[in-house]
Amino acid sequence: MRNVIFLAVLLSACEEPTEFEAPAEFAEKAAINTETGAADFVAYAKEADGVFVGRVTQITYAMSQPDAVGAQLPFTFVTYSVEKALLGTKAGNSVTLRFFGGPLDDGALFTSEYPNLDVGDRDIVFVQGNDTYGVPWVLANESRVRLSGDGAYTSAGHAITLRNNQAYIGDFYDIPETRSMMVGPERFDLERSLVDLPTNPTIPAKESVFVTWLQAEIQRAGLSRPADAIKSSDPAKPIFFSSQF
Repeated sequence: MRNVIFLAVLLSACEEPTEFEAPAEFAEKAAINTETGAADFVAYAKEADGVFVGRVTQITYAMSQPDAVGAQLPFTFVTYSVEKALLGTKAGNSVTLRFFGGPLDDGALFTSEYPNLDVGDRDIVFVQGNDTYGVPWVLANESRVRLSGDGAYTSAGHAITLRNNQAYIGDFYDIPETRSMMVGPERFDLERSLVDLPTNPTIPAKESVFVTWLQAEIQRAGLSRPADAIKSSDPAKPIFFSSQF
């Protein structure tokens, strides 16, 4: 049996000091309201280096360079084709993001925040700290918007709705993208409880409606970034880390 190892704490994984989590004060301010389900996507955009609608075109993997004791860690490189630029990039660009975790000879190693990504996936991503954070998205998976069918969903598959010019996180849907995940050459089935699926679930916002709304909200907030604000990773570049603290 091959092993899947989850890590709760990430190690430093670049030449310079690494911070794998967003500042605590932002996490408190921008986290989804657990009482109302309201989500502040403009707050995510304010923290992001860039925001775009994109399709995953390639996923590759690399191991870090051996540290002083010979330890190495896996990393995943995900390349998006930018279909629509909302902030900090241009349509038609190719952007490669680096994530901590990936396949090992005897299984896989990743954290609970390691995203479920496959070639062909379409997302709205709020990029932050590429080559620095373990998950280079604002608040990791929280800000990711899956585009499945004609709807907008969270990374976990909850519908995203729009009411009175405010985004809300709604009911869970059994969308295909959340049923399994690829790590290297192997596909892992994901355990989910489908017993309590609602009879009349909240309807997700249509993709075109949500994207138009988000673009207008970003513009209304006066946000701007240089067209090259998102740093693209180079999978061929050596990755350094130290396992010694």
